[in-house]
Amino acid sequence: TGLERTCLGLWNIRTMSEAGTLRVIEEEMKNYNLEILGLNETRWNGFGEIRTQGGNTLIFSGKEDENAPKQAGVGILMTEKSKRAMIDWKPISERMMTARFNSRARKITMVICYAPTEDAEEEIKDMFYDTLDDTLRKIKKQDIRILMGDVNAKLGPDNTGFENIMGTHGEGEMNNNGTRFAELCANHDLVIGGTLFPHKRCHKLTWTHPSGLYKNQIDHVAISRNWRTSLLDTRCRRGADCGSDHHLVTAEIRLKIAAIKTYHQRTKRPYNTEALRKTKDTQIAFKTQLLNRFESLRLVENDLEENWTQIKEVFQKTSEETLGFKEKHKKPWISDETWKKFEERKQLKQKRETATEPDHIRAATQELNKKHKEVKRSFRADKRKWAEDLATEAQEAANEGNIKDLYKITKTLS
Repeated sequence: TGLERTCLGLWNIRTMSEAGTLRVIEEEMKNYNLEILGLNETRWNGFGEIRTQGGNTLIFSGKEDENAPKQAGVGILMTEKSKRAMIDWKPISERMMTARFNSRARKITMVICYAPTEDAEEEIKDMFYDTLDDTLRKIKKQDIRILMGDVNAKLGPDNTGFENIMGTHGEGEMNNNGTRFAELCANHDLVIGGTLFPHKRCHKLTWTHPSGLYKNQIDHVAISRNWRTSLLDTRCRRGADCGSDHHLVTAEIRLKIAAIKTYHQRTKRPYNTEALRKTKDTQIAFKTQLLNRFESLRLVENDLEENWTQIKEVFQKTSEETLGFKEKHKKPWISDETWKKFEERKQLKQKRETATEPDHIRAATQELNKKHKEVKRSFRADKRKWAEDLATEAQEAANEGNIKDLYKITKTLS
């Protein structure tokens, strides 16, 4: 049943440094009902965990040196539900990270990786695969292992020698990276999802050359062989768009992640105390109600706890009735006009992907590139306006001596 399934995703997004990219990825994550999305080529240095504007959590791992050129980088974007199921995570390098989740069956350890390209030096490839091998070895034996990444590996339909871990539905012809990846999966008993399911060719090719003329299947999802039957499907989603030359790859698994049972005190909604500062009428109403309620209090001698409960209720009821609650909203900084352009880019991407004649592909690629630049400009303009509006709000808060709001705005801008 759908209740027992979890949808995962993998996406080489090319960069997360462009304005609006993260927001767009979150939208697509929602569109495809993904719980956890592995990201490649984030191009963020350092490592950390952030709460996004869309209410998700992003953990990321990049180069140790914050000032180093921004290359590679991996990340995991997860919903609130998945965040509650996460036990721990570990940044390994700008090409690798792990995260461990609780599930109804048993613990799941995910490895997100981004491999060197086919023409990279053998030494660099050796180093990457040694680290990946070591990382997989350190995973607890009883865990379900899921390995996802742009491994730049072509596997092809010939699974001779790899029958245990590969099907016959791979695309292309096995290259050096493909052999390395297949051998690693064989050593760790991982089945490669993209080779198992008989999809249309267009639903298996994960990468498109900038010219639009050549396509390959180089992004892969693999799962512990013992749990092979839990992997229900793997395919790419050409409809998803973030301006990357890679398609979103999704995997459906018959496993349900489950929140770790920890005690969480329910956080109370904050009252709209701003109203007290800004309107005289509210101040008078608040004061009057408070006095009336205090007059009718029946305090009990030598019962501190009971008295405190009564006093607290007086303040809570008065605040609720006269002040109300703070509106919990974050202004979307991306304009409707930009979203419209983004949708137009998606349609042009589809047009390019479905074109078959080389001339039509070239023409569609030109159109797509032009629209891509337009979308980037529009996102940047929106980001600038949002920052300027926040700066104005910060100035107003500073003039009023409102330190709390000033701190919040400064935190948002940083």
